[in-house]
Amino acid sequence: MSRWQRLLKWLRGLFAPRRPTPLPPARTPRKAAPAPAPRKAAPAPAPQPKPAAVERKPPAPPAPSAPPAPKSGEVLLAEARQALDAGEPGIALERLRAARAALRGDAAEQALRLWRRLTARCRLVALRSARVAASVDDSQHIEASSLFHNGRYALTAGSERAVHFWDLQARRCVRRLNGHRARILSVDLSADGAVVLSGSADGTLGLWRGEEQHGRMLDGHSSLVSHVELAADARTALSASYDHTVRLWNLESGECTRVLEGHGRQVVRARLAKDALTAVSGSYEGELRVWDLARGSCRHALTAHRGRITALDLSADACRAVSAGEDGKLVLWDLQATRPIAELPAEGMQITALAFCPGDGWVFCTTADGEAGLWEPASGQLVALGESAPGGISTASLSADGCWALTASPAGAVRLWELEWELAAPKSP
Repeated sequence: MSRWQRLLKWLRGLFAPRRPTPLPPARTPRKAAPAPAPRKAAPAPAPQPKPAAVERKPPAPPAPSAPPAPKSGEVLLAEARQALDAGEPGIALERLRAARAALRGDAAEQALRLWRRLTARCRLVALRSARVAASVDDSQHIEASSLFHNGRYALTAGSERAVHFWDLQARRCVRRLNGHRARILSVDLSADGAVVLSGSADGTLGLWRGEEQHGRMLDGHSSLVSHVELAADARTALSASYDHTVRLWNLESGECTRVLEGHGRQVVRARLAKDALTAVSGSYEGELRVWDLARGSCRHALTAHRGRITALDLSADACRAVSAGEDGKLVLWDLQATRPIAELPAEGMQITALAFCPGDGWVFCTTADGEAGLWEPASGQLVALGESAPGGISTASLSADGCWALTASPAGAVRLWELEWELAAPKSP
């Protein structure tokens, strides 16, 4: 085929009518899915009636348990003893007070002894009772006395130039201590009862140890020794004399270690602090002097009374003193402020002895006309122990625990008083 033939064929095919392209079969339209029926709203719940308020009752209390059985007096006494030994006097006092209300017989006596131990550890509120527990008659004119801490033993001395050592429970003189050449004006007994010290009108101090019958005489004063006192360790002593001096002694060596001078007249009383570093003395001219024993110097000089000082004592802390004089006054002194704190007029009475009770809140005092009592400076209260002693009281002393007092008359009648105190728990430090 030629080129033109091929071109013509192509043209014929280009212009030749075309067969219609068959249409695809028509699609049958799908029926639309019926629309979902609208969901009916759930009917609202019918309102329920509110339940009636129910009154709530409080829960019933638990059935009461049986109260604990009360402790017996013996158990309370044991608990009180344990508390005291553990250094808890307040608890001991509470238990012991309950025990004493329940105990009788021997157990009650044990409780009373423990109560006395508590007296030195608690505050003394008031005197519950005072009674004469023992009495003895001495053969001499008594001018001096001292009492052991448990109230069983006592010393008396005076005109017979001997110290009589008494067992007050047995009511008899068990020892007679000799050595002085003149009447004895002052005596003191150590805390353990093993050392006796005396001062005499012969100007000497007498010292006895243990079972010695004849003591060692200490010389130094040039006139009568009016007062002596042992330190707590019984190795040191203080003495006052009509030679106007106060002296400090080493009892181990028997030597005078300090001579305290300054009083213008006879020194009638001198008291030593527990630490043996402070002393206070009183004289015929009514002057009080406070001494620094380490330096041997006078700290203060106070005009305390008009006339002779008749009795004097120093508090346990050496901060206060109590004095009595011929002017009829009983005065409590603040030694740091050097001023009186309280005063009890005692006109017409000559006070012969003074002693601070434990805690220093009460003062034991006696008079020449036979009265014995207790003074509370804070309230001014004065409580008599009992009936006045016939023949008067020339000397008296108080035990360290404040539970026993000794009074003696010039004629030789000696009484031992048992003091029972109402106690309160000690103040917190």
